[in-house]
Amino acid sequence: MMRPTPLVELQLPSTRVFAKLEYLNPIGSVKDRTAYWILRRAAERGEIDEHTTIVESSSGNFASALAAYAQLLGLTFVPVIDPNISPRP
Repeated sequence: MMRPTPLVELQLPSTRVFAKLEYLNPIGSVKDRTAYWILRRAAERGEIDEHTTIVESSSGNFASALAAYAQLLGLTFVPVIDPNISPRP
């Protein structure tokens, strides 16, 4: 599911710098990689199965990524969102 993200070289004088294009991940965030590997390793260790409900406190990209990957695995996902978070502009 997780494919390598492309690298692009930035044009800077006398320095080689590369940017990793994480926005090209399936959900569009660097948090995709974290969610994917957490669920993959938990499944490999037998810690989760089709009867598992994933509960995570997150209101942003990590919750979106967990929701997508949990759905692909047939898992139930419950995001817990702090009512005191700042509203989006």
